[in-house]
Formats: sequence, structure tokens, C-alpha cells
Amino acid sequence: MQAPVRSIVTLAGPGANDPAQEWTRSFLERHAEARATTLSVPPAGIDQVLRDAADLIVLAEGSALASGLLRRAPRPLLFLPGVSRAADAPILALVDLSAESLAAAQRAIDLAATDGLGVELLHLFPIPYASARATRPDARRGMAEFVRQLTRGGVTLTTRVELAAIGGYVALSAVAAIRAGRYSQVFIGSRRRSWWVAFLFGFAAQHIVRHAGLPVWVIRDDRPLGFLEAMGREQP
Repeated sequence: MQAPVRSIVTLAGPGANDPAQEWTRSFLERHAEARATTLSVPPAGIDQVLRDAADLIVLAEGSALASGLLRRAPRPLLFLPGVSRAADAPILALVDLSAESLAAAQRAIDLAATDGLGVELLHLFPIPYASARATRPDARRGMAEFVRQLTRGGVTLTTRVELAAIGGYVALSAVAAIRAGRYSQVFIGSRRRSWWVAFLFGFAAQHIVRHAGLPVWVIRDDRPLGFLEAMGREQP
């Protein structure tokens, strides 16, 4: 079980129907023990946001601080689209079998247990050095071991293992899978990257946040992702 969300920093954008503020109000109604601090953007900047040691940072997908927080924030982030959909649908957790995606999947399960939702784990594996036929059994075995490490807590859990079919790129295939299904929100794990690793290999989490069209939780692991590790896998 992951530690529950007790404190939130909400980055309020302009307008009366700001999705971050609406989500926070709804969360506080269901979790009376939680507290929230609201900061307006602008004038609040990234340094001011990171000074608050909250359990979760909530912001609109189009916030001016979105890209900077994806790079720098050591804590979980929740990005919200302008229009949410299917609040009672299952949660989708995109996993690459890493430690950070294990943390993201467990967070998804814990939230699902609270809100009475199911969880689908989707492992989209690229094929950098081998054929799909050779790597698919390995991916399935890896997924089975991954699931054994999770505390399910009575949550209905389904799994899928698929080849990242769009040019081998996990981020593009992930967005296609999100749009093809019916989900309430998405969870992904993410590692901190140096600027040059991000430049060379891209930043899958940012693409998913921008194009998913529904709430995306980014569960951070603050260990830096190095050059050699980035070469071996494509991950958020």
C-alpha cells in the first residue's frame, strides 16, 4: 500500500471552471482528512510550488508550469484535461515493469480501492533488438512477476501485454490505447532525466499528458535515468 494523499497543492488557472480546482473540491469532499493549498498561476512559479512538501501537485494539462514540473517535481503530479469523462470507468496503469511503474500501479490500485473502481495494467513493450515473437513471451513472464509484487486489496485487476505497434514508440501507442478504451484516468511512473538524456531520447510522459484527454497521474522516482539505461528501454 502507498501512503494516502493527505496534502495537495492545486495550481489554479484562469476562469471559473478550472479543472484543477474542481477536482480538488471533489477530492476533499470524499477525503475529509486531506488539506489543500491553492496557488494561482501566474504569479506562482515552479520554485514556489516545490517549496510546499505536499503529497500531490494538481494542475491543468495546459498549465504554463506543466513541462517544468514534469522535469523537476520529485512528488506525484496529477494533470487534468479541460473536460473529464467516464468518472466511473476503470483506471489504466501504463507499466514498463520498472520500480517506478510498480509504484504507479500500486497507487492506482489504492485509489481504485477507495473509489470502487477496477484497474487495467497495460504493458506496451518496444522491440529494439529482437522480433516481436521473441520478446512477447518474456514480456508476459515479466508482467506475471510484476503483478505478484502488488497488493491488490480486493480490486479487480486485468492485464494486457502488447507490442508498441506504432513505429515501436511506447508513448504514441499508449495514447492510441487510451483513446480506444474507456478509462477514468491514467497512472504512469516516471524517472528524473538530465536535460541531455531528455533531449536525445524524448520524454514520453509529456506526450501522454498532452494527448491522453483524461486525468493523468505521474508518479515520480527522483533517481536520475542515465544514458545507458535510457538506451535499453523507452519509458516515461
